[in-house]
Amino acid sequence: MRLTLLTTLALVSLQAFAQQPGDDRVLRTGHHGILLSTGLEDPRYLLSFPAAQRLVLRAMREHGVSAAEAQHALEGLPYRIEHLEAAGILKRDGEHYRIAYMVLSVDDQLAIYAAGQTYGGSLAAAFAANAKRYQQLFAKYPRTELRNDLAFVTVAGFTLNWDGLRIATELGMRAQPVIKPNGDRYLLYSKENGPRSDVMGFYWGSHSSNPVGNVRLTTFGDAPSQPRIGGLPDIYFGVTDGVATLKQHPALVAATTTQINSVFDEVLRLDGAIMLALKDQPRTIQELAHLTGRSAAHVSQAIDVLVAAGYLRDMDGQKRYSTAVLVLTEADRALLDEARQLGRDILTAWLTSNYGKIKQDLSGLDVSKAGVDFTQTFSEVWHYVFGSATKELARRGFYTNPRDSNRAHVGFVPVVFRADLVPMP
Repeated sequence: MRLTLLTTLALVSLQAFAQQPGDDRVLRTGHHGILLSTGLEDPRYLLSFPAAQRLVLRAMREHGVSAAEAQHALEGLPYRIEHLEAAGILKRDGEHYRIAYMVLSVDDQLAIYAAGQTYGGSLAAAFAANAKRYQQLFAKYPRTELRNDLAFVTVAGFTLNWDGLRIATELGMRAQPVIKPNGDRYLLYSKENGPRSDVMGFYWGSHSSNPVGNVRLTTFGDAPSQPRIGGLPDIYFGVTDGVATLKQHPALVAATTTQINSVFDEVLRLDGAIMLALKDQPRTIQELAHLTGRSAAHVSQAIDVLVAAGYLRDMDGQKRYSTAVLVLTEADRALLDEARQLGRDILTAWLTSNYGKIKQDLSGLDVSKAGVDFTQTFSEVWHYVFGSATKELARRGFYTNPRDSNRAHVGFVPVVFRADLVPMP
C-alpha cells in the first residue's frame, strides 16, 4: 500500500502539496502504511520543499553530503537538518549526512519495473492454479453480482497488498515499518522525477479511512484511477488544497490538518454506519436515523453523498436505499479468514522460492550503493511484482477487471467493511 496505494485520511494534508506543472521538484514522495503525523513530524511535508528534495537526491547519488553543505542547502526553509534526521530521512555519519530511507533513481525505477514484469506472471499463475478453490469460497457470498468484486478485494487487496506486505516483513524480507505512539506505521519512499513506466492496471494501491466506529471505507485500484471520483474516502482528499498556502507555517499546517481530519472522521463514521446497516436489507432515512442515532437531516445529507458516489441506490424511487458496492460484516468473517489463509500459504511458498532471485537481479540498484538495505527497497519492489500480477489476474478473468468501461467505478473497487475483519499491515 502506498500513497498512491494505502493511506489514511492524513493523506489530505499531502494532496495540497502535490507537484504542480512547471515547478522545480526532483522527487515525489509517498509511503506504504499508515502515516498520521502532520507538520514538522510528517516526512512528506518536510520533503515537499524542492531544496530538501535536491539535498536528498544528492546525498543518494554521492553517497553522502557534508554537514556544512546540508545545513546550507536548507537555508530559508521553515525547519532545520535535525528535523530531517528525526523523521528518518537523513542520518549523520561522522561529518556527512547519508540517506536513511528508500530513494529510487530513474534507473532504479526502471530496473524494479522490469523485475515486476519478470516475476509478476509467475505470482499470478500461483493464484490462478487455485482458482477453483477460490470460486468455491466466494460462491458463499449472498450477493451474486458482487462476487467478482469480492474476489478482487480479497486477492488483489487484502491478500497480495496488505497480507503480502505483512508476510514479507514476518519472513525478514521487508524492513519493519516505522512505528510511533500516535499510530504511525509506515515505510517512506521517494522517487526521482523522470519518465514513468506504464502502470495502468497495476492494482497496487489502497486508500482507507481511519477505523471509525469499527468500520473502514477503502478503495483498491491503480495509480491512473486517481483522483478516484466516487471513491470513499477519496472524494474528500481535495478539500484541504488551501493548506498549501500555509506551507511556510508548519505549526498551522499541523493544527489545521488535524482538525479537518477529525471532521472527516465523523463524516465517514456516519457513512460507514449507514453502509453496514443497509447490507442485508433496504431501509428508509427514518429507519437509518433510528439505527445510527443521528438526525434525519444528517442521514439525508450522507445518503445524498453515497448515492451520488454510486455506493447506494434508491430501490424503488420511494427513498428506500440499498447498497450498490461490496460490504463485509461479521457474517463474512469465516469466508474471509479461509480465503486469506489460502492466499497466505500461496504467498509464503512463492516468496520463499523467489525472493533470493529477485534480490540478486536487483543487486546493482543506486539506492543499495548508497547504503540502504534491500529489505527497505523490497517494500517498493513487492508493489511492482504484485501489481503486475494483479493486472494479469484481471486479464485472465480471475476476478473483476476494474478497467472495464461499464463499471460505475473505473480503475478501482470500493469496499466497506468491519475494521476488525482484516487488519492493515
